[in-house]
Amino acid sequence: MKPYGTQKANGLDVEITDLTAVQTLSVPCPTCAAAPRERCCEIANGAFRQDAHFARLLSAAGQGTSSRQHEPATNVLPDVYQR
Repeated sequence: MKPYGTQKANGLDVEITDLTAVQTLSVPCPTCAAAPRERCCEIANGAFRQDAHFARLLSAAGQGTSSRQHEPATNVLPDVYQR
Protein backbone atom coordinates (compact mmCIF):
# COMPACT_ATOMS: atom_id res chain seq x y z
CA MET A 1 0.00 0.00 0.00
CA LYS A 2 1.38 3.37 -1.03
CA PRO A 3 1.58 6.21 1.47
CA TYR A 4 -1.02 8.94 1.12
CA GLY A 5 -0.01 11.42 -1.58
CA THR A 6 2.58 9.28 -3.35
CA GLN A 7 2.52 8.44 -7.05
CA LYS A 8 4.78 5.80 -8.59
CA ALA A 9 6.42 7.08 -11.78
CA ASN A 10 8.88 4.84 -13.65
CA GLY A 11 9.84 2.97 -10.50
CA LEU A 12 10.36 6.13 -8.46
CA ASP A 13 8.07 7.33 -5.69
CA VAL A 14 7.25 11.02 -6.14
CA GLU A 15 5.74 12.82 -3.16
CA ILE A 16 3.20 15.48 -4.05
CA THR A 17 4.87 17.74 -1.47
CA ASP A 18 8.05 17.61 -3.59
CA LEU A 19 6.31 19.19 -6.60
CA THR A 20 7.00 22.80 -7.53
CA ALA A 21 4.27 25.17 -8.71
CA VAL A 22 5.61 24.92 -12.26
CA GLN A 23 5.35 21.11 -12.21
CA THR A 24 1.82 21.22 -10.79
CA LEU A 25 0.62 23.74 -13.36
CA SER A 26 2.23 21.86 -16.26
CA VAL A 27 -0.68 19.35 -16.44
CA PRO A 28 -4.40 19.99 -16.97
CA CYS A 29 -6.71 19.53 -13.99
CA PRO A 30 -9.05 16.55 -14.38
CA THR A 31 -11.41 17.93 -11.71
CA CYS A 32 -12.16 21.48 -12.87
CA ALA A 33 -10.78 21.21 -16.45
CA ALA A 34 -8.25 24.02 -15.94
CA ALA A 35 -5.76 24.06 -18.80
CA PRO A 36 -2.02 23.80 -18.17
CA ARG A 37 -0.61 27.06 -16.75
CA GLU A 38 -4.07 28.01 -15.36
CA ARG A 39 -5.03 27.90 -11.70
CA CYS A 40 -7.70 25.52 -10.46
CA CYS A 41 -11.10 26.96 -9.67
CA GLU A 42 -14.06 26.00 -7.50
CA ILE A 43 -16.70 24.19 -9.51
CA ALA A 44 -19.62 25.72 -7.61
CA ASN A 45 -18.77 29.42 -7.97
CA GLY A 46 -15.75 29.68 -10.31
CA ALA A 47 -13.49 31.34 -7.73
CA PHE A 48 -9.78 30.53 -7.89
CA ARG A 49 -8.55 27.95 -5.38
CA GLN A 50 -5.55 28.52 -3.10
CA ASP A 51 -4.23 25.03 -3.86
CA ALA A 52 -4.56 22.74 -6.85
CA HIS A 53 -7.03 19.86 -6.77
CA PHE A 54 -5.64 16.60 -5.38
CA ALA A 55 -6.21 14.81 -8.71
CA ARG A 56 -4.04 17.43 -10.47
CA LEU A 57 -1.26 16.95 -7.94
CA LEU A 58 -1.31 13.19 -8.48
CA SER A 59 -1.35 13.67 -12.23
CA ALA A 60 1.67 15.98 -12.03
CA ALA A 61 3.51 13.55 -9.74
CA GLY A 62 2.88 10.68 -12.15
CA GLN A 63 4.15 12.67 -15.09
CA GLY A 64 7.13 14.18 -13.31
CA THR A 65 9.85 11.76 -14.36
CA SER A 66 8.37 10.04 -17.38
CA SER A 67 10.23 11.95 -20.09
CA ARG A 68 13.59 12.04 -18.31
CA GLN A 69 13.82 8.33 -17.53
CA HIS A 70 13.23 7.04 -21.05
CA GLU A 71 16.12 5.15 -22.60
CA PRO A 72 16.27 4.41 -26.33
CA ALA A 73 15.46 0.89 -27.38
CA THR A 74 18.44 -1.13 -28.51
CA ASN A 75 18.35 -4.70 -29.64
CA VAL A 76 14.57 -4.88 -30.09
CA LEU A 77 14.62 -7.84 -32.50
CA PRO A 78 14.81 -11.39 -31.18
CA ASP A 79 18.09 -13.25 -31.75
CA VAL A 80 16.47 -15.29 -34.53
CA TYR A 81 16.33 -12.24 -36.82
CA GLN A 82 19.81 -10.93 -36.05
CA ARG A 83 22.19 -12.90 -38.24
